[in-house]
Amino acid sequence: MRLAWFAPLSPRLSGVAAYSAGIVSALARDSDLEVDVYVGDGDPAPLRSRLGSGVEVRAAHDFVWRRQRRPYDLAVYQLANAASHAYMLGYVVRYPGLAVLHDAVLHHARRGHGGEEPSPGEYRAELRHERPELHDGVGGIAGLPVPHLLAAWPLLRPILETARRTALHDGGVADELRRRYPGCRIDVLRYGVAGPDGDDRPEAPGPVVFAAVAHTTRVGGIERILRALRRVRRETPAALRILGAIEDSAHLAAGVRTAGVDAGAVTLASASPGGDGPTSDSLSGSHVCVALQDGPGAVTDSWMRCLAAGRPTVVSARARLADVPLLDPRSWHELHGGPDDGVAVGIDPRHEEEALWLAMRRLAVDGDLRRTLGRRARSWWEARRGRQARMVDDYRRVLHDVARERPAEGGSPPAHMRTDGMELARRIADECGLAGDPVGLGVTSARAARGLG
Repeated sequence: MRLAWFAPLSPRLSGVAAYSAGIVSALARDSDLEVDVYVGDGDPAPLRSRLGSGVEVRAAHDFVWRRQRRPYDLAVYQLANAASHAYMLGYVVRYPGLAVLHDAVLHHARRGHGGEEPSPGEYRAELRHERPELHDGVGGIAGLPVPHLLAAWPLLRPILETARRTALHDGGVADELRRRYPGCRIDVLRYGVAGPDGDDRPEAPGPVVFAAVAHTTRVGGIERILRALRRVRRETPAALRILGAIEDSAHLAAGVRTAGVDAGAVTLASASPGGDGPTSDSLSGSHVCVALQDGPGAVTDSWMRCLAAGRPTVVSARARLADVPLLDPRSWHELHGGPDDGVAVGIDPRHEEEALWLAMRRLAVDGDLRRTLGRRARSWWEARRGRQARMVDDYRRVLHDVARERPAEGGSPPAHMRTDGMELARRIADECGLAGDPVGLGVTSARAARGLG
C-alpha cells in the first residue's frame, strides 16, 4: 500500500511532529507499506533520517503531479489547529483520505492557510457551511481574536463530510463530533507514546524553568502563564521557556511587556541550539511542564512526553483526563476524589488564573514535590508505554480498512474549496479548442472529490 502522509516533521513547528514521526517509522517497518511524507515550506528535509528506510520526505507542492504519475492508495492528514498544519487545507478536501484530528477546532489553522487571511467572501462561505443557521452579518464577528468565539466555529464540516474516514484519540470528542455531524465516519485510535530518548535526566540546577508546551503557545495560554509567572517571581527566581512554534512573535513580546515580566526571563526553544531537534531535547533545561488547553481537542502527545521524561506537569483538568489522577492546587488533594497520589497538577478552567498561580508558585519553591511528581509521572507513563504498539495496530487496521473501501461521494463544501488549481489551464485549453485535460496538469474536480488517482 502506498501512503501520502501529510504532517510537519520539525518539533519546532508542531507538537504533533514527534508523534507523527514515531507512527511513520513504525508503519514503515511493514513490508507492504510505502510512505511518502509531505511537509510544508520551512520544514527541514534532513529530518528524514529520523524516519528510517522506506520513507521519503517531499514538499507538499509535489503531491499533485506525483500522484498523477503514480497514484497513492490513501492520503493521511495529521490535522491540528496551528499555522504549521495550515498547508494541508489545500489538499484535505480536494484529495480526501484519512483525516486524523488532533484538535476539534481548526479555526487558527484556517486563518493561516496560504499565509494570509481568507477573503471575506470565502470566510463567510465557510462559516455558513459550518453553521447554516448563521446570517451573513455574523462573518465579521468571527474575525475577532476571542477564543470562545472562535471555538464556536470549528471549521471542521468540510473535512468531516469529504474525508473517507476521520480518526482521533479522544472517545468523548468523537462522540461529540458524531452528534454534531451525523453521517460522518469517525474512528477512535488508542493512544500511546514512545520513550523519552534519554531526556529523563535530573533537573538542572538554578532558578526553576517552566516549559510551556504544545497548544499552550496559542491564543491566550501564554498570557495566562506570564501573569502567573510575574506573581511567582515576586517570591522566587523563575523563568519560562516556550516550546514549539510561536505564530506571532511580536504579539508574544507585547504580552511579555503587558504582563510586566522581565524579557530575559522568557526564552524560545526554537531560537536556541537544538531547537530543531527531537522534542525530548527541548525538555532538557526545564523543571516543570505547563500544558494548558484553550479549547476542546485531542492532542496529548507533548504532555505525555513530559510525563515520560519524568517532569512534573500542570494541565487543564478537562473531561478527556477524567481517568488521570490529578492534584488540585487549591487544596493539593486529588481532584477527582481519589487518593492524593496524583501524577500531575490539574487546573480547573473555571478558576484558572488563581489555580495556575498556586500551582506554579508551589512547584517553584518545593523541590521535593517536583521530584515526587516527576517520579509518579514517569511511573504512570511506564505502566502505559505498551500502548504505542496498540496505537500502531489501530493505525494499520484503519489504513487497510479505508484503502479497501470504495470511496463514497463526499459532501458539498463551499465552491472555492472544491477547486483543484487547474481551472485557468482548462479554461485556456477550452478556448484553444482542446477538450478535457490534454496537458496532463491535473485531475477534474469530480475525480479529486472521490479521492481517485
